[in-house]
Amino acid sequence: MYHESFIQLSLNGSDLMKRSVAVQKYPPELDCTDDKPFRMSYNLFLIDVLDVDQINQLMTVLAYVQIEWSQNDLSWNSTEYDNIESVLLDSSTIWVPTLRILVGSKDSHLYEMNNKLVVSSSGVVRAQGISYVTFRCKIDVKKYPFDSQTCSFGIYKENLMLAKIEVDPNCERSSASNQDYITEGEWETLDYFCEPFQDLNHEKYPRYSFVVRRRRVYYVITVVFPMVLTSVMIPLVFLIPTKTGEKISYLVTMFTSTAIFLSYISTVMPRSLSDTPYLAMLLLEVLCEGLCAMLATLWVVNKSDSVQFVSREI
Repeated sequence: MYHESFIQLSLNGSDLMKRSVAVQKYPPELDCTDDKPFRMSYNLFLIDVLDVDQINQLMTVLAYVQIEWSQNDLSWNSTEYDNIESVLLDSSTIWVPTLRILVGSKDSHLYEMNNKLVVSSSGVVRAQGISYVTFRCKIDVKKYPFDSQTCSFGIYKENLMLAKIEVDPNCERSSASNQDYITEGEWETLDYFCEPFQDLNHEKYPRYSFVVRRRRVYYVITVVFPMVLTSVMIPLVFLIPTKTGEKISYLVTMFTSTAIFLSYISTVMPRSLSDTPYLAMLLLEVLCEGLCAMLATLWVVNKSDSVQFVSREI
């Protein structure tokens, strides 16, 4: 049962909020020893992948984040306080660690922790809540729209440079079956996993990775199939009788539809492409096919006009 304050937790007229660790927001990591090191643990449970911005190469996920650390100076004997095992505190009343989200190879931003903290009688402080996390993701669109992406980010404590500090990523608890994931939206979550990562300072922090796959049915119907159909329809220009005069207008129509596909691809592909997407190669094939058909049609029309002119002369 949680309580909003420590009013009921008084010992010889002094409640826990009057302890120096609470008043001065004393960092517990400065008081750690070999026998009692300062410990922090991270847990992250994926709820949904909300967005994958392939132009700016960003991923946004909705996740339940739980962070725990030990603060022994805030512990109490529950038997002396009506068996109260835990209380609810505002984060502004005690010391809280400064956490950052590692969104790229070098960039990071501040992680905003929940305002409410759960403090247990053993001195363990737990911050938990649902958070939106946006981080960089190198999007590989080579197989677009049949692509899968693997993106990751890390959580670490700022200035974690003191000795006798242990960080527990709890990666075993972070792995789960994707049956519980929300599967609405453009992207389908295949898996997510956690692995402890060690930086150059030999400090460990958890790195969470997400494997998602694009739902392809919409793109097959609206992009791939019309493009393949255009490629099939271009050679049909040679079945149109030359004397009707519709060959050129037919090809202009095909080129217009191809230009629409080109405009669409330019809006969805990232500017920093490392590999040529198969869809772009298909579009290039359609453009080359249309160009060859146009040149052949012009030759046929010109040849037909020459034959008709010679016939009239005769």
